[in-house]
Amino acid sequence: MSGLFDEIANKGDNIASGLRKVAKEEKTKNRAEEDKVSVVGETKGVAATAVSGKKVKGTPKVELQSGMGEKWVVEFQENQENIEITDTKTKQGVYIYSCSNTLVTVKGKVNNVILDNCVKINVILDDAVASVEVVNSQRIAVQINGYVPTVNIDKTDGIQVYLSEQSNVNFVYSKSSEMNILVPGEEDTIELPVPEQFQTVFDPKSKKLVTSVLDLNL
Repeated sequence: MSGLFDEIANKGDNIASGLRKVAKEEKTKNRAEEDKVSVVGETKGVAATAVSGKKVKGTPKVELQSGMGEKWVVEFQENQENIEITDTKTKQGVYIYSCSNTLVTVKGKVNNVILDNCVKINVILDDAVASVEVVNSQRIAVQINGYVPTVNIDKTDGIQVYLSEQSNVNFVYSKSSEMNILVPGEEDTIELPVPEQFQTVFDPKSKKLVTSVLDLNL
């Protein structure tokens, strides 16, 4: 590498002296239309993998894995009407990764349910000992038929959580938008939007920040 830099420095202004000049007929603008190479800007649609950054799908999987605790793994499922997980135990977790346009039903009581990097996923579950977590996802619907103590939402846009009559859930969320909680009403389901905008005021007396929900219903 140092030898290369020394050679460049020695040539100075004559660095391009050894390069061959491009003949007139070799220039792209002078070529026939059938000989021209397509440019990146002409690539459109789903096939433009390198341009759009579309992730490569892995092998679809639904299986119970053991190791650091047991967990049901649902990966790379797409356009599935209903994937049912029925043989569950309270010590088992459910991990749903990189799935799209799919319904997953979890029967019985499990330890926790995690959705990661999913799009248009509906999850129906009975009970969870610890929590339901949704991260890096879009357009998610979660229906809790029994009891779940905590729902964690992180980096997720567009999520609806349907609660049952016995639900008493603590919601923890960050860097997310379009969040709605739906609860049973006397006649119809009540939809409650989760606040996304806040204002923080510095209190000079206490030397602390006081944060409150920004009321947009003026």
